[in-house]
Amino acid sequence: MPESDEFFKEFKRLQYKVDAMEYTLRLSLQAIPPYALLQRATEVLGRPKRANIFLAVDGVRIEKEIHAHLASTGISTSLPTICRALKELETVGLIKPVPANGRGKAYAKTFLDQIFDFTGKLQRGEPLEWQ
Repeated sequence: MPESDEFFKEFKRLQYKVDAMEYTLRLSLQAIPPYALLQRATEVLGRPKRANIFLAVDGVRIEKEIHAHLASTGISTSLPTICRALKELETVGLIKPVPANGRGKAYAKTFLDQIFDFTGKLQRGEPLEWQ
């Protein structure tokens, strides 16, 4: 039982960090004009490999799972390329690191995808244009 208590404490600590990072991102969005954010996101997602990697972050996936998913869909991309793309997507604020229980570095899409529907637009082949 003590091990599960420690696990729960560690999980809560990590969740607190993730929440703090998301709060920081929300505050930074207030400092960045929305059009600048959308422009940066559109530039990154305008590159086919980056867009495919973003789409592969479906739910919570570690880097190797993203690599395997892309390979299963016929998209040949090296793991180092995926890691660089994930870092860029994270920098723009489209994805965030999440706990992976020691399986590697995991990522999930941020609330920006829910707000601006980047995934839906990419899947439907719609242009990423904003008024």
